[in-house]
Amino acid sequence: MRSNVPKPKSFITYYEIVAITFIFAFVLYLLFPGDKIRTLALRETKNVELATIYLKQILKIYPNDIENWDRLLSMYLKQNDKESAYNLITEMERSPNQHIHQNAILLKYNFLKQLLYSTNKPEYKESLFNLHTSLIENYATDKEKLKIFYKDYLQIGYPTISLNLAGILYKGYLREDRLPEAKFWLNEFYKQALATSNKEAILEYLITMEKIEPENIAIKNKLAETYLMIGEHKKAADIFVYLSEKNVSSKKEFILKSVNILISVGEKEYAATILKKNETLFLTNNEDTKKILKLYLNIGRLDYARELSQKIIGG
Repeated sequence: MRSNVPKPKSFITYYEIVAITFIFAFVLYLLFPGDKIRTLALRETKNVELATIYLKQILKIYPNDIENWDRLLSMYLKQNDKESAYNLITEMERSPNQHIHQNAILLKYNFLKQLLYSTNKPEYKESLFNLHTSLIENYATDKEKLKIFYKDYLQIGYPTISLNLAGILYKGYLREDRLPEAKFWLNEFYKQALATSNKEAILEYLITMEKIEPENIAIKNKLAETYLMIGEHKKAADIFVYLSEKNVSSKKEFILKSVNILISVGEKEYAATILKKNETLFLTNNEDTKKILKLYLNIGRLDYARELSQKIIGG
């Protein structure tokens, strides 16, 4: 006796699913071509989830239109879906389109900054540190953005990055012959050089300032002291000699500084030459004369010591 129970229907196969999906996608494309989907998404404001679906489809068709990326990002943010927003920014960062890539770098920076300020989590601070190279590469000529980065990284607690940014800014303004702006950012550069005890940056500041203000005695004096600090004794001595010629009131002081520096590094002949040239400065005071005699003996110039002794006796 034949059973009247109906046979169970077989489950839909994988190939049938693929076929249905393909047909559905083809029909969707015919009904809603790229321009139409884009218009629907941009007009959709009430249903955020629907707008998000539209925009995902748009990005596949128009991957180089930054407006689509911005719109989708705003949809994620409306839904407070920070993870999807961050992933989208990362995807934008990988775009071969330079404009989209550049915008992604800035978006990621602002996104991380907001997360850091709202949570104070160290991982966001570290991510901002890792991002600074890309920011500089992409915005090296955008001075207004560099100024913002300078202040932000200083506030976050990265003075070394702010030092680098100030350096880019002052050099950019110098190239453009905009001296007031260049000096302002050079001074900011110096502040961060001091804050980070960066001797090379301090030296860079002083050398640059000397070129800008060649007659500034205070800058030259600081430069000489800095050369002395980093072991560039000959350069320090040369500057002190120059200062002795420019500053009559402190001439003896600068001469003695330069001579003692040169003696300490074995430049005895150079020290003797400077001392002999300026010998008359020290003949009006017995204590000063004794100093010069002692220095001549230390240098090994007995002839100079003898000549000076004869002058004293003869005087």
